[in-house]
Order: sequence, then structure tokens, then C-alpha cells
Amino acid sequence: MISRITDVVNPRQSLSYCLEDKLVIGQDGQKHPLFKDRAEILFYNQCFGTKEDLIRQFNEVIKSNQNVKEPVFHISLSLHEQERISKSRWIEISRDCAREMKFDQN
Repeated sequence: MISRITDVVNPRQSLSYCLEDKLVIGQDGQKHPLFKDRAEILFYNQCFGTKEDLIRQFNEVIKSNQNVKEPVFHISLSLHEQERISKSRWIEISRDCAREMKFDQN
């Protein structure tokens, strides 16, 4: 398993990066997906809804504490190309990760 951790200031930027297809301009001059359906939300921890709902909720929490400088903590987990695991195993791994990093109550 490969992991990467990033602090992000803007929740819209982070959620858009995760949830929107990445487009590139092809030789025909048209936009084509480089990565399509590359991420999905496996479970919600004290938040819910569409991308816009999540952004609104994140921003409400950010406004509640002006001392927070980097309000979004983005953790990317990925497998080697040959590895495959079930969605339920992904959920288990991500919950374990949140618990170990003390984010399970945030």
C-alpha cells in the first residue's frame, strides 16, 4: 500500500481534486478524461451530502476556529497496480487510519 499525506487550505480544491475527473487536451484539441471515476467517498465521518454540501460543512467548521491554518488533511491511499481489495476492506483500512491518527472523532 502506498500513502501520501497533504495539508490543504481550501476544502473545495481538495474535494474537487478527489471527486472530479481529470481532463487533458488530446491531439484532436478536445478534452478527454485522463483519470475517470478515480475516487469515491467510502464513508462519511460526521459530514454528508454532495461535494457542494461537504464544502459548505467544511467551511462552517473552519469559520468556527480562526486559529486553524490548514483545515483539510488529505490522505491518499492506493495499491500497487496488481493489487485488488474489496470496498469493505478499503473502508476498514481508512477507518483504522483515521483512528490511528486520532481523526475518527473529527
